[in-house]
Amino acid sequence: MFSNVFISVRAFISSPQCYVHPIKVLSPGASLQNLALADQRSFTHLLALIGLLVLLTGYALRSAELTLTPEAAIRMTWPSTPGHAYQLEASTNLTLWWKIGDPVVACTSQSESYSTADKRLQFFRAVSLGAAPDTGLKGLTDAYSESAGISFEEGAVKIEGLRVKSDSLSLNDYLTASFKWDDCKQLFTVGQVNVITNLGFYATSAEHIYFYRDTSANLRITNGLTVLNAGTTYSVTSTGQVMKCFMEAGQVLTSVLEPASGPYRYITRDPDGRIVRDDDFANSSSWWYSRATPAKKPGIYSLQLLPTAGPSVTLRMRVVNGNELKTIQMTNDSTFSAVVKDYFDSYAKGAVALKAGQTISCSFGAASDVLFCSSRGTILGNLAGGGGLALVFRAPFDDTFFLIIRHGPVSFPGQTFTFTSKVKII
Repeated sequence: MFSNVFISVRAFISSPQCYVHPIKVLSPGASLQNLALADQRSFTHLLALIGLLVLLTGYALRSAELTLTPEAAIRMTWPSTPGHAYQLEASTNLTLWWKIGDPVVACTSQSESYSTADKRLQFFRAVSLGAAPDTGLKGLTDAYSESAGISFEEGAVKIEGLRVKSDSLSLNDYLTASFKWDDCKQLFTVGQVNVITNLGFYATSAEHIYFYRDTSANLRITNGLTVLNAGTTYSVTSTGQVMKCFMEAGQVLTSVLEPASGPYRYITRDPDGRIVRDDDFANSSSWWYSRATPAKKPGIYSLQLLPTAGPSVTLRMRVVNGNELKTIQMTNDSTFSAVVKDYFDSYAKGAVALKAGQTISCSFGAASDVLFCSSRGTILGNLAGGGGLALVFRAPFDDTFFLIIRHGPVSFPGQTFTFTSKVKII
């Protein structure tokens, strides 16, 4: 049930002394009481020395002309199994134990942890928690955070959109990771890691998100027992009920909303219940194009039309996946041709492999916005074209670049935009 382990405890004084003695590491599922009783004589001998070292204010410290304060730190080390987690615990009576910090995940055959000592006689033990959950970061060789978002939470830094290469992850996977600051080690340690596999890269411009991944499946929204299919206009009466929509990663929910019977709010939430869009349409006599709800995470998204001046609101609406068009592969003398609908976040995309110094040129007759982006989502050119203007992009490095094109101002609901151009690469 138990495995022998040596724990080395060092108090930071001018002439450090290190006391080493075998103790027991509790295996998963074993009794904590058994650990306290196992080899208690030698265990107590070691930990009494630790406690005495913390408590000493007599001859030993006077000889060193130092005082060990209650804030003194001690370091504990013990042999460990890489990939396994250990919880350090402390006690004053070998019966009641409390945890010291978060579990420590062993990276090597020797682990260490830090604690702040106080004036009480204390006993310490390491409890084995077994194999630690896989964060996906084993074998990490590359990390890319240029397009990631960073936020600060209590005691932690959260990075959303981190891309890494490791034994089990590629740059196409989307990571949200939290990092906690360790005061003693003076570094950040990995906390929780959530992974969305095979999302691919995307580019962001203002309030738009352009996924590179193709997601041509149609969206379907359920309103009670009624199913609203993409691209079809429906009359909807809402009292604030929640409509559901399953979305795969990379899809974009965007809506066209006709004049309504009264003002309302257009609210969408992700699978975790977090609000993605909350638009207040106070002018109910106008057509509205909702901002997009991009699906970085697959799952059930919700849509709510919440009346703000009465018990209900009635309007006609249609929805679509703004990322419904497949990527067009662009080569020299090929033709780029795409039809983009009038939704706020409908777009077409093309991909082209270029060497550093090569240029690509194209010309679109319809009013449009064109982005040239790197394979990792960095916008390298943002060009407002149209009217037959030639758009020229010079590659700064070898890469597969993406062209994103969306329509300009909509003149009337239902309008479509055709973008056609000959591609020239030199």
